[in-house]
Parts: sequence; structure tokens; C-alpha cells
Amino acid sequence: MIAVRSTCALLLIIMTYILALTSSSKIIYVPIIFVLSILHTITVDRLRSKVLARELNVVDWILILFNMVPYIFFFNIFLFIPFTFYIAAIAMAYLKVREWPNILALTGAASLYLPWVGIMGYIKPVNIIIFIIWISYSFTEALYVEYKFPYKTIDANYVKYTWISLLPILIFLSTSQPILILSLIEPTFRFFKPGEKLKSGAQIKELGRRTSMRYSLILIILIFFSIS
Repeated sequence: MIAVRSTCALLLIIMTYILALTSSSKIIYVPIIFVLSILHTITVDRLRSKVLARELNVVDWILILFNMVPYIFFFNIFLFIPFTFYIAAIAMAYLKVREWPNILALTGAASLYLPWVGIMGYIKPVNIIIFIIWISYSFTEALYVEYKFPYKTIDANYVKYTWISLLPILIFLSTSQPILILSLIEPTFRFFKPGEKLKSGAQIKELGRRTSMRYSLILIILIFFSIS
């Protein structure tokens, strides 16, 4: 089978590493997590289409375990968060639940932030705030992207009401630093009115470009908050 690349997932893993890097204080672990982030991107690139097609074989499961083994030596409790998201994504794929494997896998990539911070440094209150904003945005953005695809069944209300339920918490957390409000403005307008689905597959590339730009903006704001 020809692998279907998930550019968004690969980019999200890289961005999550960059975001975690801004809170690193144990420099010796920085290159280790960098190598792990590359390993994760290669694994996602290789296995995404096979997971969705429910065609994982023994070699694929060994590769999945190979991604997990290094964390035995750097264990922290927050590793259960991405582990849960990824296992749930695989389970959803094998249960033939459409759309949700992608959504959960992308959220799992974003949730690597907190365990990576814990390995490369120390988890502080600022990291918890960044984590909640990053994972909340990533989850809702994944819903939004899945909704926009013309052949997907995610309803626009999933996007709208998910963000409505998260927004009070995010606004409360943002009171600690006004710049964080900037990270909520554009998503709020867009998620409240997701617009129509894409008319054709030809528009998917443009959606991907805009998604990357929006993620970059959120990343810059959160990095500024992290180092300020």
C-alpha cells in the first residue's frame, strides 16, 4: 500500500517539540527528545494509512513498541496522556469509527508537549496553561479540518460546541497573561462559524496551507508567553 502522508500530524509533532524546547532546562535531554520526535514523525508517516486501513502487522506493532521503549527510562505520569490518545486512535480505526482516529492521533501529537517538558526540564504552572491551550486548540482544529473535507461526516456543530465548552476555561487561563487572549480570537470567530464544506478535493491543499499558518501563529504566541 502507498503511504498517505499526514502533513498536519508531522508538522504538529515538530511544533510541539519546538514549544517544549522553550521550557527546557536539562540540556542533556534536548537532543534525546529531538531524536524521539523524528522517530515519531517517521512512524506516523509509515503507519497512518495502515492504521486507517486496519492492516497493522507484527512488524508495525514492533515499530510502535520501539517508539514507546525509550520512555521507560524517562518516565513521568504525563506520558499516559499521549499513550491514551494513540491507543484510542488505533482502537477507533479497528472499530471502523470514521474521522475519529485522525482527530485523536492529532490530539495525541499535541499532548506530547507536557511529558516532553517534564523530561527536558521541570513542569511549572505556565506549562500547564500552555498545554491546555495547545491541546484544546489542536483537538478543535482537528475537528474543524475533518468537518471541512467534503467526504467526511463530522457536523459543523461538533466544532462550534466543542469550542464553546472549552472557551470559558481558556479565557480564565488567559487572564494570567493578556497576550494569550490573542491565541483565542481567530479560532473563536472561525470555530463559531466554520463555514461550508470544501467543494472539491482540489481545495484540500489550500486548507492545509492555512492550517499550518494558523498553527504557526498559535505557536509563536505560546512561545512568547513561555519565555516572557
